[in-house]
Amino acid sequence: MKALKSILLVSIMISLVTTLVFVALINHIGSDDAAVVKVLAQPHFKLKVLTVNIVNITNTTITLEDNTKLIVIGKWLLLSNDGVKIVPWSYAMRYIKNGNARIIFTVLEKNNKVYKVLLALLQNENFVVRPIFFKRMIYKHKHGTFEFACRVIGKYGYYLIAMKKGISFMILTNPNGKWLKVGEGDVYWKDIVKNFEKGDRIWICVHNILLLREPLAKLLGVSAVVWGFSGAIANIDKGFTLLKYPI
Repeated sequence: MKALKSILLVSIMISLVTTLVFVALINHIGSDDAAVVKVLAQPHFKLKVLTVNIVNITNTTITLEDNTKLIVIGKWLLLSNDGVKIVPWSYAMRYIKNGNARIIFTVLEKNNKVYKVLLALLQNENFVVRPIFFKRMIYKHKHGTFEFACRVIGKYGYYLIAMKKGISFMILTNPNGKWLKVGEGDVYWKDIVKNFEKGDRIWICVHNILLLREPLAKLLGVSAVVWGFSGAIANIDKGFTLLKYPI
């Protein structure tokens, strides 16, 4: 009984730490984002969601095919196959290439000049968003223990996209996270995720659900993001179960 209590305590602590780290990420605002913060603090601000063609990327701007320049200076929340982290643009730009992308931007007026500021960008399996904008795009954050069955409808890199009762959501998992595949042995998420296919019914237990507002939900193609595992993921159709370490 003591061993079981210790395991449960460790699992709860890991979930709590994961939550605190992610909340710290979305609350992180660099000083060089001050002008953007001012714009987003307004009750109403104009957003544009577009599919564009990027032709040039620098440390300060990205240039679109029509010669529009968007300011990119500041801190970014980066979601990639390397995980989720807060980085400066000089780091985030390594994941962005010339070519097609989906973006959200706004217009900032400062010293009688008009600037176009990039807020979020989605390209292939890489997504970057300004933390302050991401925070504004959160409709509701639910924290607790949520166990439910859902269906896989796609993948975003190493992350599963699932649906439950018409609501689509992204399942955030550490690509390098270690799991026990029952009856077989240890596996890493980035290796086992290929065993999940579109249409699979799965059962998951998560501790955090973020419901997104429409502009960001439209860009990502999902209505919510879930994360924080302390239990298991079971693929009902494939017949295997993954247990999250520590067990």
